[in-house]
Amino acid sequence: MVINFTNFQITSFDKSNPAHLSFLKSLIKDKTILERFQGFSQHLLHNFGDEFFDRGFFIIYNATIVGYLDIGNFNQIDSCVYLRCAIHKDFRGQNIGKSILNEITHYIFYTYPYIESIRLKIAQDNIPSLKIAQACGYQWLNDDYYGKYNPNHQNIKK
Repeated sequence: MVINFTNFQITSFDKSNPAHLSFLKSLIKDKTILERFQGFSQHLLHNFGDEFFDRGFFIIYNATIVGYLDIGNFNQIDSCVYLRCAIHKDFRGQNIGKSILNEITHYIFYTYPYIESIRLKIAQDNIPSLKIAQACGYQWLNDDYYGKYNPNHQNIKK
């Protein structure tokens, strides 16, 4: 599955793609990512079918893999979806994370109007990610969670 956005694209993991394998290995070697994104590799490998939710994607920016985006299952009780995003250390500080969060938020809210909110889990010591979330309109909910409500929410059953 590949989805194109204005400034980037997300693509499902392809085990036959050498660039995907190489980037996965680099993520696994990053201790910060391993600590903050437990279970990401299993989620990334769970890319079957055409379902948008409950899967991991690589983020492609200027024809280069720069990060990982995890889109959680749609939570029907809270009408929300959870996101996790990790930008490779070589690409941090370039506003890529902010661009991605803005565009993926817009995409989810307009493509899936039954989703009431998007939630992000961000550790309180992850200051750069907290600043990005706040700059994109996300607000602190509780503990390590930030959320943004869909201005176009329609109370539609999925």
